[in-house]
Amino acid sequence: MYFIAYQEQLAQTIFDLLNAQGEAILFAPKRGKTFDEFTKVAEKLFYITVVENYDEEIWQKHLVNKVENPVYDENIHYPLQLILRKKGQPSNDLCKVKRQNDETT
Repeated sequence: MYFIAYQEQLAQTIFDLLNAQGEAILFAPKRGKTFDEFTKVAEKLFYITVVENYDEEIWQKHLVNKVENPVYDENIHYPLQLILRKKGQPSNDLCKVKRQNDETT
């Protein structure tokens, strides 16, 4: 996901591997702009949902580390959940990138 030169190929490979109602769930940190750049590439093929708080225990550990761990950098250490649903199928109104607690972009 982080090698920009291969983002289109990765998105296409995931698309090709899924059945018609397929869904892929990925976890990855933001790593600068590369996570967002991948979602822009992937939204050509998928309905996209990005979730920050996908598990309460993990979320709490994340919040503690942000405050107490000086080497913790959420940009590289905290994975976001990325859900990819193939376009062309019912999507529960996820026609655009939706981010938790944000409006559709």
